[in-house]
Amino acid sequence: MSKQMDGQAEEKDRNNTNYVSISEASEWTKIPNATLKRYILNHEHIINFKKHGREYRVRVSDLEKLKLIRKLYSEGLKKEAVNERLESEGLPVTITLPSGNEGRNGLISVNQELHELKNNFKSYMQLQEQKRQEEMRLIQEKFSQLEQDNLELKRIINERDVRMIDHMNKSMEETKKSYEEAAAAKGQQKGFWKRLFQRE
Repeated sequence: MSKQMDGQAEEKDRNNTNYVSISEASEWTKIPNATLKRYILNHEHIINFKKHGREYRVRVSDLEKLKLIRKLYSEGLKKEAVNERLESEGLPVTITLPSGNEGRNGLISVNQELHELKNNFKSYMQLQEQKRQEEMRLIQEKFSQLEQDNLELKRIINERDVRMIDHMNKSMEETKKSYEEAAAAKGQQKGFWKRLFQRE
């Protein structure tokens, strides 16, 4: 927009004639009429406009937004990506609602509401992340406890097995010893009778 046109736009704002026709908007922005209409309809939550019959009128203060939209499309962005960029840059978002019986449109800025919604969503996501981390910590603690219990159980089983093997070895030694003592006693007894018969 040239300095002269900027001055005219500011004067319109001051004189409370805040809206211009599509033709005037096209002259100031160098964007064709049909393209301007498409931008207005595609981004009506960003652009402040009025419609009288078949004629569209755009708020003077939104002419720079239209130029920015033109620039974003020229960079190859699609409608959704353009909306995301416009919203991320903090441009005021508006909703057009009927006001009163005259059928005029009232523009309500919902930028603050969107900001609050984003903050609430961010807080919600942070809370969910904290819960997830707490759950992971509890799971890790339980897993560590299970590992410790498993190691303790193995130690107890090993000790029991060692005691059982020691007991079996002792029992076998005692049995062997008893058998050897019995065999020795039997051998001595047999030798006694043999010597007795030999004397006769």
